[in-house]
Order: sequence, then structure tokens, then C-alpha cells
Amino acid sequence: MNIFVYPPAHAFGMKTLFQSTQREIAACGVQWDLAARVGETPQGEYAFAHLYSLPDVYSTFQNLLAARRAGLRVIATALYWNPTRYLTEGLAQAELSHADATAEREAKIRAAQLESERALLRVIYHACDVLIALSPSEADALVNDFGIARERIVIAWSGVETRYAQASPKLFHEKFGLRDFVLCVGRVDANKNQLNLIRALRDENVTLVLAGGSLAPHYLELCKRNAGANVHFLPSLSEAELASAYAAAHTHALVSWLEVIGLVTLEAAVAGCNIALTREHGARDYVGEAGAYCDAGDVESIRRAVLQAQRAPRQTKLREHLLETYSWSQHARTIADAYAYAQTLPPPERDDTTFGEYEEAIRAFTALVPLLQNARDELWRDKMDIAAQRDAYANGRVMRVLNQLARLVKRGA
Repeated sequence: MNIFVYPPAHAFGMKTLFQSTQREIAACGVQWDLAARVGETPQGEYAFAHLYSLPDVYSTFQNLLAARRAGLRVIATALYWNPTRYLTEGLAQAELSHADATAEREAKIRAAQLESERALLRVIYHACDVLIALSPSEADALVNDFGIARERIVIAWSGVETRYAQASPKLFHEKFGLRDFVLCVGRVDANKNQLNLIRALRDENVTLVLAGGSLAPHYLELCKRNAGANVHFLPSLSEAELASAYAAAHTHALVSWLEVIGLVTLEAAVAGCNIALTREHGARDYVGEAGAYCDAGDVESIRRAVLQAQRAPRQTKLREHLLETYSWSQHARTIADAYAYAQTLPPPERDDTTFGEYEEAIRAFTALVPLLQNARDELWRDKMDIAAQRDAYANGRVMRVLNQLARLVKRGA
């Protein structure tokens, strides 16, 4: 079976998921041909187009339209977790807001962003023959938030990286001189919530290592201002250094406001780390009761969960469970089976509801555009969450989506 694939628009954990699946998919009798650019129109005979470009809704919408122009049915790896709490609570707790009129404008932009991207996601998801979810919790969110029919969702459990089970702490010990610490792997940003993790452990005799660099300089500086001598900021680690860091740590804490899967949590668990995480985290379906759970917005809750994990003996049962249960070959097999399953389903119907979804998205983007236009020349340059949206407007992504939605409604496509 030949599939035209739109690869991830960004790196991070999605890149690991994509490349690990790509490595195994040919053994399942599937040929992937990759798009060379966003919005490339497939040429040739394909059973489906597969969208791996979420959660970037702008690029994914371009890819969806290109696949539809080629007459292809579409499957998407959904990568969805409800962002409402992060946008309404997480950014405020991270102190990314200004005061007074500026804070009010920022809140309006975030609300308009949430509504417009959610409306566009609805259009994308309902246009797909099948959505791939990475956990039952993600599947539930797709049903509850978008009304996706259960029969159009396939759960493809993530694989785990077995190499971490044999990792040695020696390299990390020699380079950094640290052991038995709390580790948090991931870029330092407001969603990953390292600021609350730092605050939770500020008065504890616990070493905290943050590894992953940052694309949010303001938030990174805020974390450093709140950090005590017990906190170590490391850049992104090489694969060998990362494996050794997992082996050297006692606990891995990822207290994010939202995580579709959080592959670093599974990697750390395979290496034997105890796990602290939030309930807003798809890995909870993998970790189960072996994890210590907390509320991302409650510093005391984070402190209790991390100390619970740090004071318990280093785990082995969770590692064994993950290694015995999840593999990338099995994940790829499920993806291949999803292609075959999708062929048995009728294409999604396009009716009055479909056009209502287009019009809803148009209304949402129409509200977002002037807010972005009014804000783009203001003092947002050091605010990464707002700057990203300003840039989206500046390079035309928002306007392009708005115009394309309008054309779809006009021509009745």
C-alpha cells in the first residue's frame, strides 16, 4: 500500500514518533512517500494521505487542502490535548502577562487564538477518514471536544526506546558530577511548567536538573531568577548524554500543563527513573498507578508528588511493563492496520454540518485577525507566545487560512 505522508512541521517529540514509525513501516507492507514541502500536491497513485504535521494547524490545513485537490482520502495523527487550562491558567502563572490594558489585550488574543485554532482543528479532524490517537485519554478528548465518532479513531500505542534500559550513568557522572537527582527533560517553556517545578523544590534538599535548552528567553530568565543553588540548567543533550542522564537520575518530573504523550516520560521510565507527572498527560495511560501525580497549577501538589517519587526506591516493574508491552514495530503495525481499516469505511459526509464548521472557523479567524494586527507593533517582542501569533499574521498564515476557508464555502467544496 502506498501512502503520501506530510511529515512533522516541527521537531521535538513528534520527530521521534515519526522517524521511529518510518523505520518500521516498510516491514508492514506500506510504502511512505514524503512531501518535500508544506502544501505539496501528491502526484501518483496513493491509498491515502497521512497528516503528521499536527499540532501546527496552519501547515496541516494547507496539507489537507493539497491532499483533497489530489482526490485523496486523509488520515491524521491527531496529537490533541485540550489546551484551555494552559492558555487560561498556565500563561498567567508563568507571569507572561502585562498589567492593565495590555494584559486585557493579551487575554483577548489568547481567547481568539484558542477559538480560531479549535475551529480549524474541527474542520481538519472531521475531514479525515481516520484519526490516530496515542492513548485512550487522547481518543476520549477527540470524542468529547470535537464529536469525532469512535469508529473513526484508532489507538496506536507509542513504542519505547529499548536502548535506554541499558544506559549507564558513568558519562553523566563524569561530565556533570551529579547523581540521584530530579531530572526534567524538555525545552524550558511555559507549557512544560518548569517554573512551578523550581518553586516546588526551592526549599528542598533536592538537586533539580533541567535539560533541553529553551526557545523562550523571557521564560528561561524567569526560571533562572526563581532558581536556587539546587537547580542546574543544561542545554539539549546528545543521545549518549541523555541516556546517561536518565540512568543517573532518580526521578523524572514532567509537570506540564498538557502533553499528548510526553515521550521523555516513557524514555526515563525505561531507564528506571521514578516518574512524577500531571493528569494532563497522555503518558498516564502507559504509567498507570506507577506514577506520582500532581496538579500543574498547584506548587504544593507538585512538591508532594516529586518528593514521593524521589523518596521511593528506584522502580523496575514499570520499566519491565513498558519494555514487554510497547514497541515501535507494534506501533507501525497498528498504523498499517489503520490504513486497511480506513478503506472499509465510507468517506466522511460533507453536508450542512460541514459548511457550518467552515463558517465557524471563518468567524473565529475574522475575530483573531484584527486583534493580531492591532497588537503586532506593541510591546510583545519578548513574549514568545504572543510573538508566535504576531509572526503567524505577519507571514500570512492566518490570512491564507481565512481566505481558503471562504473559498471553500463559496464554491461549496
